[in-house]
Amino acid sequence: ACAAAMVEGGREMNVPPRVDAMERRIGTLPSGEEARAWTIRSSTGTSVEIMNVGATILKLNTKDRTGELGDIVLGHQDEMRYLQDTNYFGGIVGRVANRIKDGRMVVGGKEYELDCNNGANHLHGGTVGFDKRVWNCRRIRNGLEFSLLSRDDEEGYPGDCQVTARYTLVGDVLTLEMRARSMSATPVNLAQHSYFNLAGHASGNVLGHDVQLFADKYTPMEQQIPTGEVRGVEGSAFDLREPSCLGKKIEQLAREKGLSIEYDEENNFLLKDGKELEEEDEEAGPRCPAPIGFDDNFVVRNRKQSLLERILSLGREQMHPVAKVVERKTGRTMLVESNAPGVQFYTANFLCGVRGKEGSVYLQHGGLCLETQHFPNSINADAESEFGKGACPIIDQGKEYFHKVRYTFGTI
Repeated sequence: ACAAAMVEGGREMNVPPRVDAMERRIGTLPSGEEARAWTIRSSTGTSVEIMNVGATILKLNTKDRTGELGDIVLGHQDEMRYLQDTNYFGGIVGRVANRIKDGRMVVGGKEYELDCNNGANHLHGGTVGFDKRVWNCRRIRNGLEFSLLSRDDEEGYPGDCQVTARYTLVGDVLTLEMRARSMSATPVNLAQHSYFNLAGHASGNVLGHDVQLFADKYTPMEQQIPTGEVRGVEGSAFDLREPSCLGKKIEQLAREKGLSIEYDEENNFLLKDGKELEEEDEEAGPRCPAPIGFDDNFVVRNRKQSLLERILSLGREQMHPVAKVVERKTGRTMLVESNAPGVQFYTANFLCGVRGKEGSVYLQHGGLCLETQHFPNSINADAESEFGKGACPIIDQGKEYFHKVRYTFGTI
C-alpha cells in the first residue's frame, strides 16, 4: 500500500494527506508485481488518478465553465495495456526522454550503446523504460511520491540511479517534481508524457484548441533528430508566441513542407485534396493518414526576473511559463510552467485507431503533449554551442537532477 508520511526536520511523520486519496487494485502483472492506482482529489473537485506502473497519470478530471467535471487525458481502458504501450500515455519516460541518435552516447570518455527501440534510435529510455517499470509509492501531504531504483546497465545506461516523482494537487494546480541521484556518472532527462484534450479525452481531435508557446526558438530536425541548429520561430509555422488555432498552424506547417492540406475550421478537420484527412470506416476501421503535425522541441523563453523576484526565489528553481492551451467550447484552460529549458510539442501525429477509455477510439490529433525536457539527442551535443545550453544533464556523486513542472487548470 501507499504509506502516508511526510518529512519534517529530517524525521518522517505519519500524517493524513490534505486531499482525499483512494486506492484501487488493478491486478497482478506478468512479473508477479501488483499494479495499483491512487486517486487524489482537491477541495475544488479537481482529481487525478496515478498508477504505480510508470508513475502514470490515468485520469485527470477538471471543471469546464459550467462546473462539470471531465477527464482531459487520453489513456487505456485496460490498464494492463500500458505495459506494451508505444504511445507512452501519461507515463514518466526516462532514463533519458526523447531520442538519442543510433543509441550511442559518450559519458566520462566512454562510449555506451543503448537499446534501439525506435528504428535506429533510442527513444524514451528504451524498450523497458521508466514508464514500463513498477514504482514504489507513498502518500505525502497533498499528494503521492513514487520512487524507483534503476540498476546499472538497464537499457544500456551506466550506474545505479535512484529516481523520485512527487505529484501534489492543491486546488486546481497539479505539480510534479522529479529528482534523481547516482553514485556514477549517468545522464538523466525525465519527461511527463500525458496527452491532453481539454474538451474531454473522448471528444475527438484537438485541432480547435488555441495553443501558445512561450518560445522564440526551436531546434530543427532531420529524420526526427535535431541538427544542432537553434532557429528563430518568426515567420514560420513554429511561431506560436501568440495564441494560435492548432488546426490552422498544422495547415501552415504542411504548406511549408509542400503538402496541400487545409484546415476546415467550421467542421474542425483537415482536408487533403478536398477530402477529410482522417476518417473511420465501420468495416475497415480507422484509416491512418500520413503523420502531419508538430513533434518538435522548442526552446523555452528564459523570463527575466525583477530584483525582488530574484531575492524571493533564492534557493529555489526558477519556473518559466512554457505553454498555455485554451479550449473555447468547454472554456477549459491549462497553463504549463517548468524549470526545464525545452518542451517537446507533439500533436499525436501517429495515433491511429487506439482503443481508449470508455470505449473511445483515438485518432490522429486526438490529443497534444507538452513534454518539458532538456533537448533531444543533446547528450551528444557540443556543450559550448547554443544547442548545448539545453544539453541533457550528467549527474554524479553529490549532484542531483531536479525537474519541476506545474499545470494550472482554469476556465474562460
